[in-house]
Amino acid sequence: MSEDHKPTLKQEDFVALLRQYTPSERLERPRDMVREQYRILTNQPLPELNSKFARAYAVRDEQAPELSLYALVFDSNIPLRQKNIAALKDFRHPNMVALLADGIAEIGILSESRYVIILEKPAGQQLSVLLSQGRNPVSENILVNFMLRPLVEILIEFGRLGISHNRINLSNVYLGKNTVILGECISEPSGYSQDPLFEPIDRVITSPLAKADFSLASDCYAVAVLMLHLILGFKPFDKISKDALVESVLTKGSYQTLAMQWDLSDSMHDLFRGLLNEMRRERWDPESISSWISGRLFNLITPSSPVEVSRSFEFMGQPYYSRRSLAHAMFKNWQEASAVLADTKLGRWIETSVHKPEAAEVVLRLAASYNPDTVRFERANNDLIARTIIVLDPGGPIRFKNLAVTIEGISVLLAYSLLTHQQDDVQTIIQIFESDLLAFWLEQQKSGPDYSALMWKLQKIRSYIKMNALGFGPERCIYDLHPGLPCQSPFVKRYYANHLSEVLYALNIVAPQRSANDDFVDRHTAGFIASKLDIGKELRIHELDVIPNLATNPKLIGLKLLMRAQTKTDMDDLTGLGFWIAIRLFSLFDTIHRASQRRQIYNNLRDVAVSGTINDIGELFLKPEVFVADYTGFNSAVAEYKMRKAHIADLKSNNSLIRQSRMAGRGIAQTLAYSLCLATVYFTLKSYFHF
Repeated sequence: MSEDHKPTLKQEDFVALLRQYTPSERLERPRDMVREQYRILTNQPLPELNSKFARAYAVRDEQAPELSLYALVFDSNIPLRQKNIAALKDFRHPNMVALLADGIAEIGILSESRYVIILEKPAGQQLSVLLSQGRNPVSENILVNFMLRPLVEILIEFGRLGISHNRINLSNVYLGKNTVILGECISEPSGYSQDPLFEPIDRVITSPLAKADFSLASDCYAVAVLMLHLILGFKPFDKISKDALVESVLTKGSYQTLAMQWDLSDSMHDLFRGLLNEMRRERWDPESISSWISGRLFNLITPSSPVEVSRSFEFMGQPYYSRRSLAHAMFKNWQEASAVLADTKLGRWIETSVHKPEAAEVVLRLAASYNPDTVRFERANNDLIARTIIVLDPGGPIRFKNLAVTIEGISVLLAYSLLTHQQDDVQTIIQIFESDLLAFWLEQQKSGPDYSALMWKLQKIRSYIKMNALGFGPERCIYDLHPGLPCQSPFVKRYYANHLSEVLYALNIVAPQRSANDDFVDRHTAGFIASKLDIGKELRIHELDVIPNLATNPKLIGLKLLMRAQTKTDMDDLTGLGFWIAIRLFSLFDTIHRASQRRQIYNNLRDVAVSGTINDIGELFLKPEVFVADYTGFNSAVAEYKMRKAHIADLKSNNSLIRQSRMAGRGIAQTLAYSLCLATVYFTLKSYFHF
């Protein structure tokens, strides 16, 4: 039977074939098991060890059942502290719970795969519980040698590993056998749930998900607050609110707020003076604490008050005696803060009272750009407020409307906000990138870490984040910023697919259930693939450039992404995905006008779909000789048809007949006239010359 007379396959035929398909490769994960050794007992939850982003369950070690272990089963929509996890796999200290194993397991009660970490269960009782039972002060000798010393040893080793803990507090430190056991530091982003008492002011005022991942200085601060509680034997600050704490630290200072009033030895006060300091560069590091433990004497004075000036700046009827406290007040009262830029008072105050002429010049320049039309120029004015706050408090976070972010932590907040559909926060973060506030903040830093590599990555994100093209936008950015994050597409999320090959396998598996109503590539799948392939420019189907609707067709661009992914992974046997692609692209063949060519392609499509080779499917859809030749040929035929139709219509019209009759008559008359003229001349010449 010739090709033209074969029965033409229909879309329903492809759907029926896909329903019969069973993948030969499946993303099999061990069920409730990690490393074939640790069984997760999902019927034994441990809520006291939960975090917001991970659920805790008892674990049985099949090789050593007597061990007391637990598992943290992580949510899939939060970036992990990858550096901490990698470092702690080989880290062991008797005063900290050990990370024994990690892996991806299928969690039976969830019916999906999750990332799991196996940890030692902390021995002893939480300090928060013990201190709630009454006044039980610890002697200075026991405090220093059996509690402070091991914590400092851990922090010194953390410094060598380039990680920090950021969960040192009364609820995550346990007392057992006259020593302390430090709990885990990987169940949540850095400092997310940290008690404000145990953090320096710059982290307290930062949005919980936007803190810097590495902050050993804040661990030292937390150790000081922990030691203060232990030597006092109770929780003296239980009833202080976060706002009251911030207000007190901003106006008095940390040491003055927390430690100065207690009757302690001069040596202990030296420890607290060295650690409870708002200035990170002046705060003791772990090595300094170790020297103090060894008996080194430090000539320390009481940390200076945060008050900078004698003449205050008034904002909303309240006097402010430091730039940092004013910056915080402006952030907390964002709408009213624009009034500060309406005149030059702030700039003059910084110049004459604070004696910072360079900062004053920047603030005056920002105020000169302020527009009193707060409706039409709201976005521009918000940018000016944010920049003014940065100038006032360059050591603090970048503050914009309701968010306060660090340059290191903005990526975690972006990922979580996007994945939990908090669109207002996503838009605010996009505005922070668009306004280039990260670079402006960096310009105000006089010293500190080298952010050049991070800024290079963030500037690339700035160019991607507003792009609407498939493979870009916020969905692309979160995978660039967090390479370990699994693909968040609802098609494949349950498989915890964090490699290109796993995403392709997962799409192949779900194809029979998804093909009828969903396109084979959504924005998360596209963003994940584009990130892994490091695609830097918007994709177009250049083979079909002459057909604008097809050159930018999102389905064809999705096909091209999958083609590149399959080529990169060198995978085959993706028959399910091949049929899914065929079904969703089937309607494109309706644009082919030649029936015989349509029939031939329909029948070829089945063969390439069965092969599971996406590049072969792409050749059918992206061949210029198919679509372009048909498109140009059809357009030429249409143009010729229009021309002939116009010609026929012209011939049929009365005006045309009259015009053509006149032209014909004129031609006949001219011919007759020329003939008569020639005859006259001939006979005249003949009679004259007698020939």
